[in-house]
Amino acid sequence: MFRWFLLLSLIPLLVSGLLTFRQMRESSRQAAITELLLDTAEREAALGQILNSYRQRLSTFATNITLQTLLADFNRIEGGKPVDRRRFQEQAGLFRAVEIEEFFREAHFNRILMTGINGKTFIDTFGLETGIDPSRTKDPQKDPGKTWMDYRFDPEGRPYLIVSGPVFPHSLESQEAIGILTLTANTDETEKLLLTPREGRKTRKVSLLDRQGRVIAQTSFGSENWPPAPVLKAALRGETGVVEADAAFIAYRPIKAFGGALFISVDRSEILALIEQTRNRFLLIGFVMTQIVLVSSFAISRSIINPIESLNKAMGEVGEGNMSVRIELKTGDEIEGLANRFNQMTDQLLEREKKLSDFKFALDQSAIVAVTDQKGIIQYVNDKFCEISKYTREDLIGQDHRIVNSGWHSKDYIRNLWTTIANGKTWRGEFRNRAKDGAFYWVDTHIVPFLNAEGKPYQYLSIRMDITERKNAVEHLHYLAHYDALTGLPNRTLFYDRLNQALAQARWQKRPVAILFLDLDRFKLINDALGHPTGDRLLKAVAERLAGCLHEGDTVARMGGDEFPILLPKIAKVEDVTLVAEKLLNSLKRSFRIDQNEVFITGSIGISLYPDDGEDADTLLKNADSAMYRAKERRSNFILYSPHLHTDTYPRLEMETNLRHALEREELLLYYQPQIDLATGKMIGMEALIRWKRPGSGLVSPAEFIPLAEETGLIIPIGEWIIRTACAQNKAWQEKGLPPRLVWVNLSALQFQQKELIETLARALQETGLNPEYIGLELTESILMKDTETAITTLHEMKAIGVHLALDDFGTGYSSLSYLRHFPLDVLKIDQTFVSDLPDSPDASAIAATIITLAHNLKLKVTAEGVETEKQLAFLQAHQCDEAQGYLFSRPIPAEEMTTLLTEEMSGPLFKKGGV
Repeated sequence: MFRWFLLLSLIPLLVSGLLTFRQMRESSRQAAITELLLDTAEREAALGQILNSYRQRLSTFATNITLQTLLADFNRIEGGKPVDRRRFQEQAGLFRAVEIEEFFREAHFNRILMTGINGKTFIDTFGLETGIDPSRTKDPQKDPGKTWMDYRFDPEGRPYLIVSGPVFPHSLESQEAIGILTLTANTDETEKLLLTPREGRKTRKVSLLDRQGRVIAQTSFGSENWPPAPVLKAALRGETGVVEADAAFIAYRPIKAFGGALFISVDRSEILALIEQTRNRFLLIGFVMTQIVLVSSFAISRSIINPIESLNKAMGEVGEGNMSVRIELKTGDEIEGLANRFNQMTDQLLEREKKLSDFKFALDQSAIVAVTDQKGIIQYVNDKFCEISKYTREDLIGQDHRIVNSGWHSKDYIRNLWTTIANGKTWRGEFRNRAKDGAFYWVDTHIVPFLNAEGKPYQYLSIRMDITERKNAVEHLHYLAHYDALTGLPNRTLFYDRLNQALAQARWQKRPVAILFLDLDRFKLINDALGHPTGDRLLKAVAERLAGCLHEGDTVARMGGDEFPILLPKIAKVEDVTLVAEKLLNSLKRSFRIDQNEVFITGSIGISLYPDDGEDADTLLKNADSAMYRAKERRSNFILYSPHLHTDTYPRLEMETNLRHALEREELLLYYQPQIDLATGKMIGMEALIRWKRPGSGLVSPAEFIPLAEETGLIIPIGEWIIRTACAQNKAWQEKGLPPRLVWVNLSALQFQQKELIETLARALQETGLNPEYIGLELTESILMKDTETAITTLHEMKAIGVHLALDDFGTGYSSLSYLRHFPLDVLKIDQTFVSDLPDSPDASAIAATIITLAHNLKLKVTAEGVETEKQLAFLQAHQCDEAQGYLFSRPIPAEEMTTLLTEEMSGPLFKKGGV
């Protein structure tokens, strides 16, 4: 009876052991799944870094100025445009021999293909050694605005990496690609990353396949049918997961960078080896114990039962998860041996638990981890979850993820997540969460369901990566694409988007929309005088004032330069718009303090209204721009658009366009008006005056186009042309043997403010070979008095070259006599407004006589302009005026007639002392 009691007492021990082993087996299985998922995630991230590095190397090489220049010349050649082909071929050969080889050494590429905008090949090394068909690289041309990469195979079946992307011009004038750059590299770095053995699993196998299932890199599997077809299809569909095959656990993950997939497997026997070994030992021990009971049951005393009970209790604790339990028996028999084997088993389990703990530590260090039950209630979070969310574990455990919900994502987005994981599939996506302190953060999330025996989820493992910096970078790029970098205002793109939205709502609601186009008056003058940094700070200050004048929902943008379009999407009547325009203009009337400068600026506004002045964005902006140009005629003014403005504005725009081409079309001419020595009647010099021979209009007076040239800045290149042409013509007359004469050239305010003026003047004299004493520069009082200290410095630099200087239109400006004596002048010119009233006007006579006396006291000569009558000439001679010019002597004449005049004067003075 006692024997059967002993046998029956073994049954609970055996059952408890079997249950314990089952729990251990399930724990090992779940740990292996987690380990494989983490391994695929880490290798995917590392592979992404490699691919991004290759993409970055290509992008860097695509910005090589030599490459961009050669490719642009290649496109011009293919387009039939003139290019120095010899120079192009030399530079292209040097580029292939030096820069490409150097780039290959540094960037680890080995082949290159470059094509122009028409698809024709510029450089191709693909077919030299490997026989690769260059047409395989044409895929990127379907979308030339993006970088493209893939793994391909050569005819011998060897994989290689191909990277392709657009090449843009190094100039910012165009954003369209000028060609395609394609590079290849071997897969050494890929194989090194994927195939380098790692500690832990001896049977771990890794394989990287492309989208067609071809092997890019893998360890030796010994079978061509790996991975199994269903696993391969699932991975190539973009799914992530772990499959338990008969012989191995297989983890798979798509590689979205090129459409391939990554597979990692570990033999089932290795994962469950320790458990199986321990189970077999336990069964063997159980069998031995049964035999011992049957043979020696009658000899067993009460002392044997206690050790068995201790063993049973210890196994129960192991079943509850206490792997540190130990059994210490000194019976000297098989029970002691069984206890020792039990202790060995727990030691092995502790070691296994340590490895699992290490895996958990690695996961905790690299990812944000949470575990929830099937209802989404949080059961576990790691430190990184607490760190990024600012919540403690106590705050989170027992809650669901709504505790960090930012409300950013739609209900459909959340519903799709739960539908996916509830069906036992892995879900991947991005979440914008809110931390406890209110800060937002972004995470890339993988949610993996743990399935029970029925295939239903009972737990969910969430692995997240912090991608806040990446998302912030994307948002920054979006900001740069839609906002002006200088002022922070919306740019053209965003303004058009808001305008189109406002127009769509206005059509539906049948209400008006207003566009105000504001342009700063004389901003270029401020920019040139004070420098671009000051001009930029002024634009920022203007932007702040304009924005402060608007209501919520209104938009002020910057489209470049000093143009500020304003959108008023909700107006009731026209008077509302005019009130806003007045408010904007009044805000600019207060001075701006920029560094140490007090700057004044005004603006001109053109206004167009939807639907009266246009029904689309382009028409409304064009009409507002036309009204603005009309407003600029009076400055600090606003004008509502009306159809007749096009008729008034078009000639001015046409003149500006034609004037921009006048230099290159050689439509500008110089006429010369003689200057006469009133004491001798000889011609001692002449003034160079510009004329425009405009096709279809004849000669255009300077009064018509010079103000436009000054407003648009065209006066700078035109002024340089005048100086060079006057020097060249004077030198040509001297080379013909004609008597040398002084030629005077007028300088504009913009020219005088240019830092390059002295260099331009010196270069013109050097290139034409003219002696500086035969060229003179005329400046008005307003130019010199704007910044007297700078003016004095510039005038002395001019005198150092050797040219003559004259103060033109003297008496009409705001000269300071205290400064006049510091200017290194040679001549004062009496303005024709005084000369025309001589000698009948007492005031004009007194002013002219005073100017002559003042000039002579300052040791300056005096030239009277606009002399047309004998009475005027007699007065000037009576008051000892030195020189004169005007229609009494000669109108301005072209260079050919002046040549004749100079030739005739060689025989004697052409003008009498008393007149013509």
